[in-house]
This record gives sequence, C-alpha cells and structure tokens, in this order.
Amino acid sequence: MLDLALRITELERRVANIVRIGAVSDVDVAAARAVVSIGRLTTAPLPWLTRRAGADRDWWAPSVGEQVLVLAVGGDLAQGVILPALYADAAPAPADSGSVHRTVYADGTLFEHDSAAKITRLSALDAEGTLILEAKTIVLRTGEGGTYHLDHAGYAQRLTHLGGPAFETETWHAGAVVTGLPDNGFSPPKVTIDDEEP
Repeated sequence: MLDLALRITELERRVANIVRIGAVSDVDVAAARAVVSIGRLTTAPLPWLTRRAGADRDWWAPSVGEQVLVLAVGGDLAQGVILPALYADAAPAPADSGSVHRTVYADGTLFEHDSAAKITRLSALDAEGTLILEAKTIVLRTGEGGTYHLDHAGYAQRLTHLGGPAFETETWHAGAVVTGLPDNGFSPPKVTIDDEEP
C-alpha cells in the first residue's frame, strides 16, 4: 500500500508539472537556454521554443521577467521546454485591435501592420536608431495616384505618381514649397512661398 501511495503521489506530481506558468529569471543567450521561476521552484536551464530551427532559423531570446509556459514531457521539469509567452501587468498587450499585428521592441522600435487601415509601419524614431536596408537591387514602387513622401527635420519632399510616366513633385524647406511637373526631370519646377506643410 505504501508503494502504491508513493506511486500515486509521484504520478500526481508529474501530471501537475506537465504545463506550468512561470517567469524567466535568467537567460544564457550563448547556450540558448533560460531559467524559469515557478513560485518557489526554479528550473534548470531550459531551451525555448522557436518557429524555425533548420535550414531557415529564427532567433528571439526571452527577457528576464517575461511570463512564459513550461511544457514538461512526462511531467519532468528537467526535460521541459519554454513556450512563449503571456501578457502581464508589467508587460501588457501592445495593441487592442483585432486588425493590428504589432511588435514593440524594448528600445521603442515598432513594426505594425493594420489590415483594416491598410497601413504597414516601421518606426525607429523613438529609439533614435538606424534603419539599414541592404540588397543588390532595391525597388520602391507606388501605385497610380500613390505618393512617395520624405520628411526630414526642416525638409520634406513628396512625389506623386499621376499615371504612366507622369509625376509631380512638391518640396517644403524653411517655408518654401516647390510644385509642378518636372517633365522627366529636365524642366525646373515652379517655386512659391507657402507655410503649409505636407
């Protein structure tokens, strides 16, 4: 009977440990392992789940304090795997719309796609960071009637595609606005003074 009771107790412990909620307390990025605190229990360093780990690979380390799930095969936490992740009071959801996919990084950089508004946004302004785009060929294409707008502290330029080879440019600089059709770039546009900003 004692042996049976011990076996039942061990079985209950393992079942309770199959899925646990905890918070990351330490991260070893070199080993791709993290330690999770679950109440008064601390796990051994465990691997975290990633989307791809073959010819194509994905990397996004968890952060200390991040609330996660631990999935333990057979209820053995030493064989556990860390699954991402649960919002918490200290790290609430960064959006409240069903049409928005948004990633906010610790330095303030933001990537967002709003399928309802049809807007995709990449912003590193709050992070005062640098955006690097490198490729042998880079193509920037707007549809007919679309605009390309460049805005830089005190200077702004907008290029509007009017259809076919026709386009129109507008430039704002210290209160001056330049408008007109440059005719393939050979004819100088008209210059007027206007305080209006794009």
